[in-house]
Amino acid sequence: MTIEEKKTTATRIKAKGTKLFSAGKYGEAAKTYQKAASFVDPDADSALGDGATDSETTALYVSCVGNASMCYVRQKVWADVIDSAKKVLRCDPNNVKALYRRGMAQLRIGAVSEAKSDLMAAYKIDPKSKEIRKEIGLLKEKIAENKKKEKNAYGGFFGKVNMYGDKDVKDVKDVKDVPHDKRQ
Repeated sequence: MTIEEKKTTATRIKAKGTKLFSAGKYGEAAKTYQKAASFVDPDADSALGDGATDSETTALYVSCVGNASMCYVRQKVWADVIDSAKKVLRCDPNNVKALYRRGMAQLRIGAVSEAKSDLMAAYKIDPKSKEIRKEIGLLKEKIAENKKKEKNAYGGFFGKVNMYGDKDVKDVKDVKDVPHDKRQ
């Protein structure tokens, strides 16, 4: 297959994935998007023949894998969200959706420092995003909750020493909170 044939095939399969996503069939849609991405995967030795890629091919790959990531978010399969977001970020390190989704997934699995890193990077790119600000609000809550648990667990061991200053939330406290009544 030529590169153009692979792009055409990937685009056709991606359209099928979009129909499945619209029908709420997220598992099938994710598999379909991943299949489409496999035709234009810049990391696969055989995907593009000589390994050469163009911006259109990369954009198609990022779109397919990003869409699969959204399917995994809907299914709450956090490990797959993280994996697909990593693939997107290898091609496009400033992809705000991938940073946001990976940060969201990391927060859900308890990887708070990684979530903070991704969510703050997404916030720097798109500070007006309500979704990102909402997730940062959840991050703040998780940091506070973790601090409280640690204080309760270790408070007597260290006496009056304040190990838990506001340093952890210092860089996220300027983010305006957004109501988060629709928690994931």
